[in-house]
Amino acid sequence: MRALRYVPDGKIVYKLRHTNTVWEEFPIKTKKICAVPWSNIPQLYSARLKIKKEEYLHLQALKDTMEKEHHNTPLLKLTTFHLLFESVSLF
Repeated sequence: MRALRYVPDGKIVYKLRHTNTVWEEFPIKTKKICAVPWSNIPQLYSARLKIKKEEYLHLQALKDTMEKEHHNTPLLKLTTFHLLFESVSLF
């Protein structure tokens, strides 16, 4: 393969030789992706995960690096860090 080009419509074309004037479309296998509703995905854990107090404090320190308005956004509830913030058992 001698040359690759990305076409604005999202295709990738290639040439095997620089002297060729014809660009050939790169064969791409497409997968059908079926979206699964969140309600159909089983919970990974049946109970809250316990973490050490030191880990909890480290995670709380990370909040200082974020804007305060983002400490409690609903989107963060899907992330590991926020799940850990909510599921901390100190004792």
